Amino acid sequence: MVTAGVSSGKTYAFALPIMTVLVYRAMVKQGGANRALVVYPRTSLVEDQFHSFYHLITGINAEMTSRGFDTITARPALDAGQMLAQSIGPQRIAPHF
Repeated sequence: MVTAGVSSGKTYAFALPIMTVLVYRAMVKQGGANRALVVYPRTSLVEDQFHSFYHLITGINAEMTSRGFDTITARPALDAGQMLAQSIGPQRIAPHF
C-alpha cells in the first residue's frame, strides 16, 4: 500500500515494476503482447493516468530504440473496463456469495 499526498508520484511507485518487466522482456526478445491491469476508483483518474503512462511509454520506447532494442509496446491502449461499473449501474449489480 502506498499513501501520499496529491501529485506526489504514487503512480510511479507501482508503474516502475510494471515498466521494468516490460523493458526486460523487450531486451530478451520476449515482448509479445503485454498487458497490465491497473485499478482506479474513478474514471477521471484512469484517463489522467493513462496519459501519464502514455508519455512514460513514449519516452521508454525512444530510449529502447536508440539503444537498438525493441519497443515495449507499439500501441499503448486503454481498455474500456473502467466504464463497466458505470454501464451496469448499481441497481443491476447483484452480490455474489
